[in-house]
Amino acid sequence: MKSVNMIFIWTIFSCICLLNYSFADEGEKKPRFHINEVLLCKIDPDVLSETLIVSGDGWRFAYVVSKGDEKQFVVIDGVNGKEYKYIYGDTLVFSPNSKRFAYVAENENYRSVAVIDGKEGVEYDLIDKPVFSPDSKRLGYVAKRDKKWVAVIDNVEGKEYDNIDMESIIFSPDSKRVAYLGEAENKMFIVIDGKEGKQYEGAEIISFCFSPDSKRYAYIVSSKDRSKVVIDGVEGKEYDSIEEDSLCFSPDSKTVLYIAQTDGKKVIVINGEESEKYDYLGNVVFSSDGKRLAYEVNIDGKYSVVIDGKMGKIYNFMDNIFPNFIVFSPDGKRCVYSAIEEGKYQVVIDGVEFKSHSCPISGVPIFSPDGSKFAYIVGCDEKEFVVVDGKEEKGFGYILEDSLVFSPDSKRYAYAVFNEDKCFAIVDGVAGKEYDIVLNLKFSPDSKTVVYKAGKGENAFLVVDGEESRGYLDFLNGSDIVFSSPRKFYTLALTETEIFRLEVEIQK
Repeated sequence: MKSVNMIFIWTIFSCICLLNYSFADEGEKKPRFHINEVLLCKIDPDVLSETLIVSGDGWRFAYVVSKGDEKQFVVIDGVNGKEYKYIYGDTLVFSPNSKRFAYVAENENYRSVAVIDGKEGVEYDLIDKPVFSPDSKRLGYVAKRDKKWVAVIDNVEGKEYDNIDMESIIFSPDSKRVAYLGEAENKMFIVIDGKEGKQYEGAEIISFCFSPDSKRYAYIVSSKDRSKVVIDGVEGKEYDSIEEDSLCFSPDSKTVLYIAQTDGKKVIVINGEESEKYDYLGNVVFSSDGKRLAYEVNIDGKYSVVIDGKMGKIYNFMDNIFPNFIVFSPDGKRCVYSAIEEGKYQVVIDGVEFKSHSCPISGVPIFSPDGSKFAYIVGCDEKEFVVVDGKEEKGFGYILEDSLVFSPDSKRYAYAVFNEDKCFAIVDGVAGKEYDIVLNLKFSPDSKTVVYKAGKGENAFLVVDGEESRGYLDFLNGSDIVFSSPRKFYTLALTETEIFRLEVEIQK
């Protein structure tokens, strides 16, 4: 299965047509599945393959075509856009709902313009990548004119500043609020909904975030040797330092926390209240409802996990090779983590040592959607094996990263393995056909069907419950398998000369 980047070296001429194919087991009267091949475009030279993007819903695609010096245009869904002297390929962006599209181009005057849904905005010297709001209705970008910078929100310019931090525009989760980082006379400040916050000289502002309910905000003000958090405009206590990635709100927005250092020790600050001091503190995890909290601590070289304010058993070492090794179940009722004691790798669930292994746990545990089951990967003697609810599966060369998955009804599981240069899917403990690669392993929404992409030699296939489609050259990079119903899904594929959307219906 060739890389899409090797294939995308041609221009595109728009063409839409339908081809229909059905696939059945030998001797079956009814086909296992049926494919409508929607031909989106034919391929011709000059595509800049590195600019290719696929929309979040997997239905649309766009890229830049270059026709010699100072002649470029964007192709979106097989349709050529307006020609410009230059297209900034890294600015192409679909909205979260996949219905809108924007990019930045350089016109005949060598000026930058934002092109939003095919319409040009005002000319500037420089424009940063546009940002859509979560609801896709709003858009903002940072632009430079002469020596001043402005934030353009919904096509309206804000106040001019000496500088505006590139890529600093953030919309709130409900899309009603917007913030960015400005600078004037060597002082930095946050601008929220057009209003400037307190200015800070000789310091930087980092880690700005809105709460999930969009009503609150927080950020870190950091100078050379002191740092503090500002929450809803109120400055907190100063510390020697604050970990940049630790500042966050709980999912229910009621709690804000961060990890700070003071006198060489770490504390976690929760709604302004400090924990006891630790030598190390990290891997902070909320349950999905925000009501529970867990994190790892180190005291005098010993490790433990604190869950809901209560410290668990102390171990010689925590298995924190992988980030977020502390995992809550989807309903927040169960919590699993791993630890090491006397050379044994322990899996601890709900505070009880569930199972020990002589070899490391090589992946983050996952829960089934209903929280009743959990699974993880163990690496031992150059082999890896999956453990499902304490039962060890057969060992293979290694398990493909992020391939382990439960079905939506929590009754089934699947993963992909590499073994002796071959790759295959394991579904409910049963191995499938061997390929060179297996990708995008998924269950249907009703949990009855397993689908994935596979490659063997020069061919790429869709595999539905073990049955293959016809061979394609490849699948578009970034194009996932997307279910639109329990029996229908789609993805984007390539042949030597064409791009298709494969619309697949699983037969009853």
